[in-house]
Amino acid sequence: MLSSLLELISDPVVLGWGLGCTVVQGLSYLLFSKALPDGPWKKQPSFTAHQFVAFIMMVYCFAFGAKIWFIDPPCEDCIFDVSEQGLFLSKIVIGGMLFWDIPVGLVSDGLGDPIMLAHHVGLLLVASLTYGVHTSQPIGTCYAAFFFGVIELSSIPLAIVDIFHPKQVAWHDWHKQYPFIMTLNELSRVVFVLLYFLTRMVYFPYMALVRAIPDYYGGISKTDETGVKVTLWSIVVFCVLFTCLQLYWGSLIIRQVQKALAGDKPKTDETKKD
Repeated sequence: MLSSLLELISDPVVLGWGLGCTVVQGLSYLLFSKALPDGPWKKQPSFTAHQFVAFIMMVYCFAFGAKIWFIDPPCEDCIFDVSEQGLFLSKIVIGGMLFWDIPVGLVSDGLGDPIMLAHHVGLLLVASLTYGVHTSQPIGTCYAAFFFGVIELSSIPLAIVDIFHPKQVAWHDWHKQYPFIMTLNELSRVVFVLLYFLTRMVYFPYMALVRAIPDYYGGISKTDETGVKVTLWSIVVFCVLFTCLQLYWGSLIIRQVQKALAGDKPKTDETKKD
């Protein structure tokens, strides 16, 4: 197990993407805090840098995952066939979460939401199980294209929406001075709600409950390896938990939409996520 973890951490893709995100975070922090004139980016440089890196990463993961999922030939066995591109995407997620997103989230103001941090830790664990940290082979890499890629479509506008959330006081106050920025934020909110509903309240539960969970559960009877069985059971549990989380966040968003349609000004913007 220890050797597998060391192999995972030292993997060139994992290390490269993780350190790459961290370096861009650091350079962006210096840009926002030192080089640029006064503005909300100077008051919240770490948060601003995180959103900048997150936006780029979400665009890449979605585009790469969508290409695999919708264009490339499908796997015959989504559990035991190895998709090299799906494995590559899993490594990107591991590197990004392990070396950049989770550490930055723990130390930066505006990013310490406990549920979101727990979600990202869970994402790291699932990506590590997919990589094969507990088995002799990768598991479920064909589904990585969807769960680590396609599903991130809604996270792209969310990266913008989160910047202007009322709890980000400096950014929220700043954006109210510029009608164009307010319009951009409102459009991003609408796009986010629509994409969240389609991808995370419809497509995600369908994929998890109708396709992924039956496939992972069915794979348990096809192997005698204890490590593989544990991995498959673990991913089944995570699929259920993540599905519940998507629906929970979706229920919060629906409540905000209902308030907006009723003419009530919500106390907070749309909740989450990714």
